[in-house]
Amino acid sequence: MSHLTLATEVEFWSHAASSLSTISSTMYNEPSNGDPIGRVNRLLLAWPADDNLPGDGYESVRSTYKKLTAGLNEIKSTAERDVE
Repeated sequence: MSHLTLATEVEFWSHAASSLSTISSTMYNEPSNGDPIGRVNRLLLAWPADDNLPGDGYESVRSTYKKLTAGLNEIKSTAERDVE
């Protein structure tokens, strides 16, 4: 009887591994998804660390802010879609 249980368990884990492989290749290899987390991380590195404006001035910070907001909203919507 335990042999049947072991075979069933192996089948279950094989199916799970196959499903995870399909999901990861779909989620992370689609060019349409890009890399929003990477973009947001790079934008955070460009954000001023203190209250001093960078050499490019206010417009540079404003541009980074807009891109950062868009990236965070993209991550949020992707996460919400994945939950559904």
